[in-house]
Amino acid sequence: MGEQKRIEQTDRPKGRISILGLWQPDKSFKYAKASGSFKSASYIEVIDWVAELAAQNLRDTGRMTVVVQDNGSLHKSHLTRQQWQRWFEQGLFLFFLPPYCSEMNRIEDQWHQLKTHEIALADV
Repeated sequence: MGEQKRIEQTDRPKGRISILGLWQPDKSFKYAKASGSFKSASYIEVIDWVAELAAQNLRDTGRMTVVVQDNGSLHKSHLTRQQWQRWFEQGLFLFFLPPYCSEMNRIEDQWHQLKTHEIALADV
């Protein structure tokens, strides 16, 4: 099993918890957690970090890094779309699943378990 690592954490959550997960099967599961919801700026900050890793991967291996996403409004906001070309040039390719195909999104079970665990910790 791969490592699990938080890449961002807020203070003790109050109310809704949002999790942005980055899962590589059999390798790692990294996530950012926020009280409330992610906004475009915080999403871009996380994906900028992924793009830095993608740039290193591209230099080391010559291969692009692919991030599979659903069609959430955050993933396609105007501010986010402005970053796509820059991320692509860094070696990060964003692949979008067809709309309403959550069964194809293999991270769904991973982040659901994590969110359940984080909520349980917040209630302690």
